[in-house]
Amino acid sequence: MMYVYWCIELFATFSEAFLCIIFCGTFIENTDLKKNLLKRVVVSFVATALMLTINHIELYSPITVILALLIMALAVFTIFSNRIKALITTIAFLLLVSLIDNVIISTISYALGISVDDIHQEFSLYRVLAIISSKTVLLLTVIIINKLLSKKRTLQRRYLILLFSITTVMFILTILITFMEIKNKAVNSVISILFF
Repeated sequence: MMYVYWCIELFATFSEAFLCIIFCGTFIENTDLKKNLLKRVVVSFVATALMLTINHIELYSPITVILALLIMALAVFTIFSNRIKALITTIAFLLLVSLIDNVIISTISYALGISVDDIHQEFSLYRVLAIISSKTVLLLTVIIINKLLSKKRTLQRRYLILLFSITTVMFILTILITFMEIKNKAVNSVISILFF
């Protein structure tokens, strides 16, 4: 049964890595979903392997999050040459992932009447439900953003600086709140939803 959970983690991690590259490509090069598809898939698999190795060591830790951010940024760097835009959009994407994950987890917790701590357990059916739901919402969100913005002009520098500032602050706050709630085992889904 443990292999089933790791297969689901593989699916979730790969989808995050691949969708990160698609998301970043939308803002960096205004490209559609099919451009350089094979290269994007290969880079996503390499990033997935690295992130799963880190997650296997320790699933919830600030160091894991920092290493995952670096791996995602390096994956995006191998596809796109503009490093600054790549870093900004990677952080924006990870904030989007955090937002979707926390909203889905809070919604499942409220709908099923269970604690968020039960969902965060490493091998639980609630976690599987949360992973599948959040990755489906993430996929739809990235596809919609790509379809709406793939034919638009590139972002101006001042918007990129503003986007970078806002997403960096929000990402740091999200990580701090999430880890404080997990560490204290007093996760309050209402506070998380109000924050977002």
